[in-house]
Amino acid sequence: MLGLMPDTAMRERMEEHVAGDLRHLGYSAVKSLGKVDALEFTKTEDKDALLQFREKDIDGVLTIVLVNKTIDGFVMPGSLYHLLTDYYSTMYFGLYAPDFYKESTKYAWETSFYDVTTGSRLYAVQTTTFHPLSIERLSHEYGRVVVKCMRKHKVLKRQ
Repeated sequence: MLGLMPDTAMRERMEEHVAGDLRHLGYSAVKSLGKVDALEFTKTEDKDALLQFREKDIDGVLTIVLVNKTIDGFVMPGSLYHLLTDYYSTMYFGLYAPDFYKESTKYAWETSFYDVTTGSRLYAVQTTTFHPLSIERLSHEYGRVVVKCMRKHKVLKRQ
């Protein structure tokens, strides 16, 4: 597991959950944080990175890249609350309720799986997540979805 993102806490959680989901299914999976410096690979050729993985007896690498993070804001008019209330509250909210400003965070991810022996990419997917409740929840759900999708496309063989 190799997370490529600036937020170390998010990287740790993502790697832990995806590796945990793979281990739960019987695969041997380790997270790279503390073992592999992903930024070192930007200074070397692809073959050098593959050689480093081979030396550590790693036969496949799953990368999780945070492609983009955006925070969008929107205004929710207070007068919309009348849909959820009785007549008198409707009158109050319609006339006096303030507008509310809400923000939503959107993450764009790219995940790839590489065969270290051949150096080829066997799987790639781009996904988007909207307004996660927490890094923990985002990591857990993302790990489950990616592993399920990889098994569906027969990238991972049954254990």
